Amino acid sequence: MTAPTDRENVRVGTTERESAIAALGEHLSAGRVTLDEYGTRSAEATTAATRGELMALFSDLPAPHPQLDDPAPAAPLAPSVDLAKRAENLPVTTRRGNGDLAKRVFLGVMGVSWLIWIPAVALSHGWAWWLIFVPIGISSFAKKVWGWDDDDDDRDRDQRRRRELRSRRHGW
Repeated sequence: MTAPTDRENVRVGTTERESAIAALGEHLSAGRVTLDEYGTRSAEATTAATRGELMALFSDLPAPHPQLDDPAPAAPLAPSVDLAKRAENLPVTTRRGNGDLAKRVFLGVMGVSWLIWIPAVALSHGWAWWLIFVPIGISSFAKKVWGWDDDDDDRDRDQRRRRELRSRRHGW
């Protein structure tokens, strides 16, 4: 038995597998393989990982064989880019940061703390009333750090724009 060549060890993708199944379908319609053989070979084609595994399915069959393109040479690596400099060039609306992740996590914890407090008090028959200070404290801290609404500037800008459009439309 010969050792597989480097070309046979190249991994295949969905396109190559689909090409093999299409070629098997042509052999089925030509009567070269039975329906059972087609099912078996198609199943093997869908699980094939390398070119050698796909080509082994066609070793006893004439053309057509699956279309296996030569692997493309590896693309050169892109030069490294300073992501901080790229982020500075992004518009403010698409740039993330300023504690956005921390805010979402903290607000999630705040919501969960309220959801835990309500059944805790109900199930404890009132003795856990002091747990109300946990969600109140978390809510107060969140308001102090982030305010109630970060979109005030956007909302004001949108309202001014709507007023301008209305005044142009009505000629005011």
